[in-house]
Amino acid sequence: MELGKSATGFKKKTSGSSLDISFGRDRLIPIVPVLNIPRLHIHEYSSRIFRNLIAFEMQCPRSDRRTMAFSVIMQNLLQSEEDVKLFRQCGILANTCMTDYKIVNFFKSLSLSIKKDDMPIDVYVFCHQVLSYHKGRMS
Repeated sequence: MELGKSATGFKKKTSGSSLDISFGRDRLIPIVPVLNIPRLHIHEYSSRIFRNLIAFEMQCPRSDRRTMAFSVIMQNLLQSEEDVKLFRQCGILANTCMTDYKIVNFFKSLSLSIKKDDMPIDVYVFCHQVLSYHKGRMS
């Protein structure tokens, strides 16, 4: 499903961690749930930074694995160039020289090295929240 057709709002998060994504009701329009996502700057060199952080998180047993979680969630959200365009319009993706196609592939390639067993429980809780909302809407 394309993000634009998901009956979910998307907002640029202005505070908190740069990897903190949240899902909940909007205070102004409580009918529509909103994904709050921090502003993201993707550059040609970003892949090396993300890969190094993910490698560190995989080797460090006490790591909360936020970079891994963020990468997997973004890969699941950004499935098409239209999804990337929506994030640009919402101010979530800041000015970047990468094309929409490259950004989709950026997150796909990051997620290839991450095993499901390595994911923190927070990711499963987050995905369950989003899926529960959408299943409730469909029934």
